[in-house]
Amino acid sequence: MPRESVWERIHELLEEGKLDEAFEAAERFVAEIPDSAEAHCLLGMARAQGGEAEAALFSLDRALSLDPGLTAAKLEKARVLYDEARFEDVLELLEGEESVEALYLFGSALYELGEHEEAEVVCRKALALEELPELRHLEALLFLQRAEPEAALIAARRSIELDPELADGHHALGLASTQLGRIEEADVAFARAFDLDPDSYLLPFRLSSADFDEAVDEALAELPEEFERHLENVEIAIEEVPDPALLKEGLEFDLLGLYQGATIQSEGWGLPDRILLFQRNLENVSPSREILLEEIRDTVYHEVAHHMGMDEDAVQLAEDERE
Repeated sequence: MPRESVWERIHELLEEGKLDEAFEAAERFVAEIPDSAEAHCLLGMARAQGGEAEAALFSLDRALSLDPGLTAAKLEKARVLYDEARFEDVLELLEGEESVEALYLFGSALYELGEHEEAEVVCRKALALEELPELRHLEALLFLQRAEPEAALIAARRSIELDPELADGHHALGLASTQLGRIEEADVAFARAFDLDPDSYLLPFRLSSADFDEAVDEALAELPEEFERHLENVEIAIEEVPDPALLKEGLEFDLLGLYQGATIQSEGWGLPDRILLFQRNLENVSPSREILLEEIRDTVYHEVAHHMGMDEDAVQLAEDERE
């Protein structure tokens, strides 16, 4: 069978979800033509789809060593790196690439690294080439970060129009609806995202304001004693989502909590400070009451640590030691 036919057949198997057949065919392809960059690329794709990230990267690196210009191998490697949260590596790999798929991955990596303005530029550039549903999803997240939930809603809906099966699009629609206070609409969208991709998304556990207050009290009662005394001069306040003014200061729209005030080491400390908890964002990452309590505890712990003067690295170390 000609190389082109083998390539197409293995691609078809991968698209149909016939992973075992695709993997066996790719291994045969590599065995028959060990110097074929395309064969190693296909094996890398099969390994990536099977969740074997390191093995996939090995095969894709082999493909690129044989043919550095093989776009399919470069894009697949970028996808694997992205899924492994190696965003800096994605940027390095795709620097200078101009295809719409490369721009999408490049922009998404920038977004994950908090480089939102740069991600917007790349997203607009990619959309000028082709209106991919994934790009509209990225655009929705960028609008949310700019405190423009109505625009985010439009972009999320457009991503779903382009691909009704895009779980990311439904999830973005839920996030935008959350920021607009349309919780019932948000939960319909979250449920659809969960149906399409239950491994990536969840069904938020919702509480009334009064029940959430009780959950916060319950969670606070389980904090370590050394943290309780630092809360004596700190107000715990609850808001549904972050105020747009906070987002314009550079904070994340899906922030779970925020400490506002001085640290205990600050000169003149003594006035009441406060920790903000964002109820809807906390619920959005919690599929059960038990996990919601855990998220509240972790968030308060995190913010009290800031109150105690710890920077992000120190807070992360303290949280790792708790686990």
